[in-house]
Amino acid sequence: MGRTYKIKSYKRIYRRSMGSIILQWVLILGALALLFLLGWKLYEPLSAMFSGEEELVQTEQETETKQPEAETTPEEPKTEETTTPPVVEEEAKTEEPADEAEAEEDPEPVALAEAALRTAYFPMSMVRNKSSFTNGIANVKAAGMDSIMIDLKSEEGWVNYPISYKEGYDDYYTAEDLISLEEVAQQIKDAGMKPIASIYTFMDRRFQQAETYAGILYEGSEDFWLDNSLEAGGKSWLNPYSPLARDYICKLIDDAADAGFTEIVLREFRFPVGAAMDQMKFVYDDGQSKLDCLKEAAELFKKHAASKGVHLWIEYPAAALTGGDSRPYGGDASQLLRDQVLIDLSAVQNDALNATLVTVQDQAAAAQAQLGILLSVGNNSDNQLQSQLLALQRAGITRYLLKY
Repeated sequence: MGRTYKIKSYKRIYRRSMGSIILQWVLILGALALLFLLGWKLYEPLSAMFSGEEELVQTEQETETKQPEAETTPEEPKTEETTTPPVVEEEAKTEEPADEAEAEEDPEPVALAEAALRTAYFPMSMVRNKSSFTNGIANVKAAGMDSIMIDLKSEEGWVNYPISYKEGYDDYYTAEDLISLEEVAQQIKDAGMKPIASIYTFMDRRFQQAETYAGILYEGSEDFWLDNSLEAGGKSWLNPYSPLARDYICKLIDDAADAGFTEIVLREFRFPVGAAMDQMKFVYDDGQSKLDCLKEAAELFKKHAASKGVHLWIEYPAAALTGGDSRPYGGDASQLLRDQVLIDLSAVQNDALNATLVTVQDQAAAAQAQLGILLSVGNNSDNQLQSQLLALQRAGITRYLLKY
């Protein structure tokens, strides 16, 4: 019998080692990570491609749906034709300066034209007397007036309130019997009326006593030029060219606005006329004409008033617009009309009133200026005043001042 061989049986003969198992899992996880990374990298371009196709299809569908509307509503193509780049640029050029102009020039005067302006012009003697002032307010309100004007600076140059401007020199131009601007303005407002401030502009013989170069001088000296001899009551004047004089007027505008006055009237806004005019020395003129000087000053004061939120009127005598002396303005005074102008008709006779009204209305309309009229109560009887007011009414003028 042959030799038997015993075959030994091993269970799990093909069992793998622990190292091979770990290696297998590492490879599997690495493959999964690689697939995930590739999928992430390919997602964005594939998504963008498919979304682009969807948007293209959607755009084509919208174009197809809008096409019939364009045929049924021809206004749309016309609108597209009128909004070509040149037209848009042209509109931008025309609109932007208009906005800038409205920003520089206070738009409030436009609103002012919608309401009547019937103003009583009180003398300072009435304003300083509290009883007379209170009664005067009640009387003019009952008569249908809606505003009251008082002088902040008189025709002599006296300031009627305690001004604080040029330290150590304010006494040179401050009046003795002073009022409180705030109290006066508030009393007028409490009566339901509007306070208006009057400022005599360049007719002033006081401020240059504190500031020499604010005044007009004699040529070759530093003496003040006088519009007449001292014996005949000659007066010195502020120099419209002088920045010192202009700054002073701006200070008065500031004080009026801060006290609550909503409107300001500049009176005697002109150059003086008198003896030895050829000897005037203006120092700051630099060859500029008188007319251009006044235009420049008017623009300065109006912009300054607008920055303070108040309306500014400039007063001119009727004679300046009806063939009178042009020397105070260095030319045609109608060229100065702009925005809000007040024409003084106090010196106009009743028989010439209608013709004068027509002239000043035409000139104001040509300048696109709002027009106000000043009349004097003291120089007229009641019948004459009523006749003048009737003439204003017939002429369509509702903005007027009555000087008491």
